[in-house]
Amino acid sequence: MIFLVALTAGTLAAAGVWLILQRNLIRISLGFVMLSNAANLILISASGSPVGKTDAVAQHAATGELLNAGGYVDPLPQALILTAIVISFAVTAFQIVLVYVHHRDTSRVATDQLPLEDAE
Repeated sequence: MIFLVALTAGTLAAAGVWLILQRNLIRISLGFVMLSNAANLILISASGSPVGKTDAVAQHAATGELLNAGGYVDPLPQALILTAIVISFAVTAFQIVLVYVHHRDTSRVATDQLPLEDAE
């Protein structure tokens, strides 16, 4: 299972980097989305396997007592991923707006056709 998660995260990261290196602004935006999803997958795999573990709040509500520290799922990676999802959504929305405005003004989405100002 760990091998499958690592393979999926590596494939997402490689495809994301490949898309970021393209000249099309839409592909660059999709590359950032794939790279952020790969980072989220790596973070969730760092929390370990939840098999045989329980949620601390659910256990306390059901029995009124707490288990030892090794019997719970680590909530920190889940909180980090939730924050990363919100940030990546905001960055993606901003990128889409920038691509739309650029396309509206120039009717182009390729980076090799970007108008450059004369440097004096």
